[in-house]
Amino acid sequence: MNFLEHLNRFVGLYLDLFKSLRRPVIWLPFLVYAGFQFLLLLLLVNSSHPGFHGFLSPLVGSMEEARLLSPGSASVFDHYPGLFVVLPSVFQWFKIVLGMVLEGLVIGLGAVLFIRYFVGVADPRTRVALAFRRWPQLLVVWTLITGLMLLVNLYLPRYFEAILVGSPRRLIVFEILMRLLTVGVYSLFVYAIPALMVRNGNILAAFKTSLGNFFRRPIFSFCLVLVPFLISLPLSYASGQAGAIVEKFTPELVFYILTGTIIIDIIVNYILTGTVVNFLLDQGE
Repeated sequence: MNFLEHLNRFVGLYLDLFKSLRRPVIWLPFLVYAGFQFLLLLLLVNSSHPGFHGFLSPLVGSMEEARLLSPGSASVFDHYPGLFVVLPSVFQWFKIVLGMVLEGLVIGLGAVLFIRYFVGVADPRTRVALAFRRWPQLLVVWTLITGLMLLVNLYLPRYFEAILVGSPRRLIVFEILMRLLTVGVYSLFVYAIPALMVRNGNILAAFKTSLGNFFRRPIFSFCLVLVPFLISLPLSYASGQAGAIVEKFTPELVFYILTGTIIIDIIVNYILTGTVVNFLLDQGE
């Protein structure tokens, strides 16, 4: 396929996606998952409550010891308004754990509903029970993908830490490159979970499908992930400025920004799942 054919296919995927908006039931798995994320956020915001503090505070402390949080985060987390300074980082780690358990299933359920929309209810792949039966496979695939992205985002910055200290310009450029690298890594595997539902294959077959599609269409696959990622970028950046927000505005604004990121995640997951499922069905995968 040449550039124009790729562009036409890309636009076609989004046009089909917009038409699917008339089926609000497709949003259901993503909305339920967002509800779990919001409950998690509420739990963290109310961490000083006696019923929650006893287990949340040691967890945050262990995360600091593992260098998942910056030094002093645990003590700051125990006090207002410091809680809101470290809340985005703590929430992100708790979201990752929740995602390892549920996000693969959510994408799988969304894929089933998109298959139902695109090919009709008579297809055996449109049975919601199929996603639940494949939950262990979906969990393994999503955990492997998440683990790889974590390794990249945790250890690569540490490798370049010495040359980034004291240079704001280098740090900005490096952060941009890291975000693009994250998009690139996910592009390698974006087809994997939908492939488990579109095809009657196993985990290895799903990864083979995903890698095969990426290497045949690297720019197309990268853009497929990049476009919804750009939607999430403003609030993602804002949540990274929690210290400045707490200092210059009201600390509770951090909570509302993180709530906004949950809403944006619904849209991003919907777009990615719908476009990838449609693409795999069109390719006869």
